[in-house]
Amino acid sequence: MTTDGSALDELKKEQTFRGVGGTKARKVPRIDMSAFEARKAEIAEQLWQASTDIGFFQLVNHGIPQEQVDEALP
Repeated sequence: MTTDGSALDELKKEQTFRGVGGTKARKVPRIDMSAFEARKAEIAEQLWQASTDIGFFQLVNHGIPQEQVDEALP
């Protein structure tokens, strides 16, 4: 663990993972990737929240041309 407690903070976040169970209607979060260099910590937190709370997210303003996205999907 680091001296700033970040490993402990990370462990506390992991304890919030949801188990298999009931269904709950939720919106898929849209995470804006614009100004990435200036917003790394904010974006990382949004990714973490979406991943642990819902398990899905949509990235927007990521700069990948739609043509390449289409090639990656069957």
